[in-house]
Amino acid sequence: MLDAARGTIAREVERCYGHQLTRSEADLFDLQSLIDDVVFDKGDEQAFLRIGVALGDAIESATGFKWASVEFDGERTPTLVLPGSGLKMFVVQMVWKRVSGAEDVNLAAIFNWAKELEREKRDGR
Repeated sequence: MLDAARGTIAREVERCYGHQLTRSEADLFDLQSLIDDVVFDKGDEQAFLRIGVALGDAIESATGFKWASVEFDGERTPTLVLPGSGLKMFVVQMVWKRVSGAEDVNLAAIFNWAKELEREKRDGR
């Protein structure tokens, strides 16, 4: 699921902006642009889940979070976990939940929140 999502969203970023995704913080601008430029229909859940995967890759590259498959609502789902902490970040669903709830989507804020969560856990808070 993750690799297919990565490939699809990478092709869309390249088609729209001529850039390659790097699985890093550098991707946030292009991913946010896909949302802000309304590249996808607001009802296209799969498109926004794919953006969540790419956001998760950026978070993983900048933090100690790692991809894992966990059970959620009776199904296995890819999730970022912070090893040794029990902390789980359901980043794949975060973007879609905000879009479907007509909330603002700020990928940089989610990214920075993940970094802060890691810092707090590392510092014992």
